[in-house]
Amino acid sequence: MITFHSRKARGSRATAPEETPSSTNMYEHGAGSAASLLNPKTINWLQAGTILLFSLLPVFVNLPYRVNIFLSWEGAYRLYLGQVPFRDFGMPLGFGYFALPAVFFKIFGPYLFSLVYAQAFLNILTLFSLRSVLKLLGVKPVNVLLAIVVMCLTFTFPINFWPWYNNSAFVYGLFGLNMILLYEFREEKKLKWLFLVAAGFFMAFALLTKQDYGGLAFVFGFVLLGYNSLVDGEYKGILVYLASYVFFLAVFIVPFLPYDFLYWFNYGQAPHDSRLHPVSFANEIIGDSLYEKMYLLFIGFALFLRYSSIKPLLYNKQEGTFFLLATGMVLMALITKVTSRLPADTSTYFHAFAFAYLADSFTKKTRTSTLPYLAVMGTLVIFWWSGVFWKYAGKFVNFRNEGDAPVAAEAQINWQLTNYRAFKKVYLPEKTVAGIERIKKLPVVQNKADLKVLNMSELTPLAHEIGYTPMTGQPLWYHLNIGMFEEQAEEFKQKIAGGTYDLVLFEDIPSLTEFYPYEVREQLQKDYELQDRFLAPRVLGDSYIEVYTRKNDQ
Repeated sequence: MITFHSRKARGSRATAPEETPSSTNMYEHGAGSAASLLNPKTINWLQAGTILLFSLLPVFVNLPYRVNIFLSWEGAYRLYLGQVPFRDFGMPLGFGYFALPAVFFKIFGPYLFSLVYAQAFLNILTLFSLRSVLKLLGVKPVNVLLAIVVMCLTFTFPINFWPWYNNSAFVYGLFGLNMILLYEFREEKKLKWLFLVAAGFFMAFALLTKQDYGGLAFVFGFVLLGYNSLVDGEYKGILVYLASYVFFLAVFIVPFLPYDFLYWFNYGQAPHDSRLHPVSFANEIIGDSLYEKMYLLFIGFALFLRYSSIKPLLYNKQEGTFFLLATGMVLMALITKVTSRLPADTSTYFHAFAFAYLADSFTKKTRTSTLPYLAVMGTLVIFWWSGVFWKYAGKFVNFRNEGDAPVAAEAQINWQLTNYRAFKKVYLPEKTVAGIERIKKLPVVQNKADLKVLNMSELTPLAHEIGYTPMTGQPLWYHLNIGMFEEQAEEFKQKIAGGTYDLVLFEDIPSLTEFYPYEVREQLQKDYELQDRFLAPRVLGDSYIEVYTRKNDQ
């Protein structure tokens, strides 16, 4: 057992002068005068205000239709309707991602913008969880504030307006890590084991949201508990964590085993792709990932500057945990950049943790709760990530940055808001809106009471807008070899040949020939009548939605 020495005995951050009210003489010897000191309550309000500002801003603006958001909507809508995952629809991941959006559908209605409300709520929880983690690790309050700003500018604000399963799985894993740190560092002993039970729940829920993020978060939590158990010489925490994790996994999985869960859920088995290719990792880690490797370099510098040997770091549980957390987040990002390649830039969560560790290391003997420190460092942090603001400024003042990709000629069209409730506050291309209008006027849509629809397009909210129920016994989405496989493609072809569907929407994406199953389209062209073809809601303007009806339903 390693003998634990408390932070107080070693002059820990937890007793730094700026975190305790004391005489001004103490501050006058620091970098700032007493007049420039920031009140702890002021810093707390700044932290909370920053979190709410960046999280809620998307709620008050109109947003363009996002590529692939159709998946988020339909999964949440099916849960909203009471359909059961794996029994009524198959998917290669768990139901955890759709749970919170489905709750917000119940509160605000099954509309696209309800997804924005759900993500704003999740962003608030994410940033407060980051704040809790850093406070538990003794980071100075202003550095916590700066780390929150970094998280907002690199992860929350520029990327996560809309929900996505990569983001959600990371967040649930972060909640689990937060619970582990509450167990380790909260002074109150009463009911502390409940934190580990909660950690097991969130880690299991993360796995049932996205496999790679959830699995890595669980391993990460195990490493942190293992290190702390080594320091404390007490191993019951690990057993509680493991038992809780297994229990909740059983609760989440066993009820769905009779519904082909082991076929749909992707754990690397055929016909799924495991995505664990050594060449992909080598290309990403060795050939790219400059930020991640830079942070690891700077963390190495910080360690050599602060410690003459590894022993003081290992013996100080709070310091050692912070080091493991910062480096672990960077290493986790290196892995998830490969295992969750799309959409790009969803692994940027590591910036905030690495920044917090470096800021804390290099300001160990610096007074940071002063207005000059906050003003200078805050300005530099914002300037560091000014590209985020510059990108959005270009959209508002109507200029293109020189690095912007050229836009296809057909994509240079007007995007407009509509009167459709499901699409409220969401911009769609005018040609898409016109196509929706023509669909609603089709005789089969106007006259059919129980409309049977196969919607292989990005306009899944038409289910609510037109008033049909997504059919059961089929995949949630139709990405061939990812969300469905040849077995399902053959089933669709047989149903089309038998005239099962009243209306079929198929999305033709010439640049993504392996996305939607084109063999199904060939069957449609043989047995159904093409009624319309219009632009899909993609920025590049290279995809088209085709509308088919049975040949006798003109």
